[in-house]
Amino acid sequence: MSPRPRRGEAPGREFPRPSGVVRVLLHRPFLATVGALLFTAANGCVVPIGPEFHDKPPPEKIPAIRPILVSADPTFLETVVLDANAGRPFSVQVADPNPEDYISVRWVLNYPPFGETTTILGTFSQAPGEHIPFPFILTCETVKPFPAADRHLSVIASDNGFYASPEKLSDMRSRLNYDADGKYLSGINGWSLAGCP
Repeated sequence: MSPRPRRGEAPGREFPRPSGVVRVLLHRPFLATVGALLFTAANGCVVPIGPEFHDKPPPEKIPAIRPILVSADPTFLETVVLDANAGRPFSVQVADPNPEDYISVRWVLNYPPFGETTTILGTFSQAPGEHIPFPFILTCETVKPFPAADRHLSVIASDNGFYASPEKLSDMRSRLNYDADGKYLSGINGWSLAGCP
């Protein structure tokens, strides 16, 4: 025997009362949305929301700056008296803000300007990051062939070697002040020499 129909209902049709969960969802739409998302996720249908990936910015390039002669022993521009019986040590410290540069120094007698008595005494290089002084020993034997008034020692610093054929450069006066690419090197300093017969 079927239950008695309620007032306003057609006989023979039942309308069950909504459960407590359905009532809450109908009155709270936000909870209905959350529930739908949870139901979708539980059934394996996931909308991926991943983190945003950005490329790392490239490291900031240090501008190419020429090395600098920062200190010397003896002090630059001094008149250095050479000992006839012993070599006189010289030393220079070079600073370069570009950490990957190879540093070279060139020791030159009677320069600048470039002339008949100009003599390259030696060129020495350092690997990047060494940061140690460049030493040199000068003797009276080296300077004897040159007139006393002309005797002076210079040191030039480069971060790109030195020009292989300086005699081909048009700058006659400063032709030893050019790097391997023919660019002018301003890092030069030196000493006057005295004391040898």
